[in-house]
Formats: sequence, C-alpha cells, structure tokens
Amino acid sequence: MLEENDITLGALAPYYPQSVVLIAVGVYILIRTVPLLDSYRLLAKNEEYINRIGFKLQKKVRKKVDSL
Repeated sequence: MLEENDITLGALAPYYPQSVVLIAVGVYILIRTVPLLDSYRLLAKNEEYINRIGFKLQKKVRKKVDSL
C-alpha cells in the first residue's frame, strides 16, 4: 500500500519516535482518566442511593436504635 502511494518506509523512519511518544502520551492519559471516570460513576450511583426514601428511613431507624 505504501509503495502504491510512492512512499517508502525509509521516508517514514524519522517519524517513528514522535509516533511512539504520542502513543505513550495517549495511553498515559487513558490510564489516568479511566479510573477517575469510574470513581465519578460510583459516586453518582452512591448519591442516587443516598437520596432514596428507603435509605433515609434506615438512617432514622439506626439513629433511634443507637440512642436506646
């Protein structure tokens, strides 16, 4: 395919270090952001759980039982 477009592999050799660096930066960004997104998703689910009526009732019952 490269030879069809009149591009030889030797012409692309100077770009190998830049492409490796860009791939490494992309992988680093993915490794840093995926856990953050998962933790924010978990916090959002926890917020939904806390705002439920059942959770609020459980909390009130626990307080009354603990105060006895």
